[in-house]
Formats: sequence, structure tokens, C-alpha cells
Amino acid sequence: MSFHRNWCWEIAQSGHGPDWLCIIETTPESVAHLEDLISHLSLPSYRYIPAPPKFCSQHQKMCVHHLFVEEHRAEDFIANLSGKKQSNIWIYNLIEIHETTIKIESGYAMEDDRCRLIETYFLLSLCDNPKIAIAQWHLYAGGMSYPSIIVRTGKTSEELKQYIIS
Repeated sequence: MSFHRNWCWEIAQSGHGPDWLCIIETTPESVAHLEDLISHLSLPSYRYIPAPPKFCSQHQKMCVHHLFVEEHRAEDFIANLSGKKQSNIWIYNLIEIHETTIKIESGYAMEDDRCRLIETYFLLSLCDNPKIAIAQWHLYAGGMSYPSIIVRTGKTSEELKQYIIS
């Protein structure tokens, strides 16, 4: 698939930040298909970090969080998750999937075209997957005393795909 922009092109142009976030909510019928996708998902330059189930305030139940962290920050994330080291990781790229939620987060707006390419390709692959239905999506910017703002929203896979490729 060919595209000319990444998922956060508008956030980058706006100057808001420094943290950028894409949150996608899928339909409940998509959860089993997301779990299947995760078992086959390969994201170059990202490491899969298994996380134990934990209570999720968003879904009000125990959720398994599937974390894919940009390789250069993976050890720091593992140390934080295990409680071995508590530190703020300022610059990172993270893809998290749990239940109906898919989150892509770019901490401190890391300027890494390789990560942006992988994240964007992942999003476009989701949009083209007929077994996964997007119910809504939001792009946010904020963090580090910057106000949290919604940069763009949409309701369907097609809207997200058009936003990225148009």
C-alpha cells in the first residue's frame, strides 16, 4: 500500500504536543479478530512485551494489554512494568491493544520516520481488515504542561484511511 502521509501529519503541522496519541475503538465483535491479529502481528523495530492482566478502568474488568514498544525503549518499559526501575521515559513509541481499544502513542513526538511508517502501515492494515470494524477514532496532542487537544476525530475505518492517504 502506498501513502504519502503518516497518521500524525496534522499534529506535527499544528505544533501541539509534545505527546501525540491515536485512540481507536473497535466494535465488540472485533475483539476476537484483534486477538487473532495480535498472535500473527510482526512490527519491525518494535518488541512485543507481554503484560499481565490488570484491572482496566476503561472497560471495568481485567484486561490483557498487548504492548509493542519501539525497540530502543523496550528495556526501560520492561523495567518499569516489572517494578525494577521507576523512571519517566520521555521519548518513546508504543502500540497498545486491549479489548476494543487500540492506542498508538508517540511520547515527546519522537522524530522517527521509521516508527511513523510502521505505525501508519499498521493503521492502514487495520482499516483494510474486513473482520475489524472501527467504531470511532481520535487523534490527540498534549502533555508536559501543554493542553490536551483533540486534533481530529472520525467514526469509520474508511474515514481514518482517507484521512491518512488523502
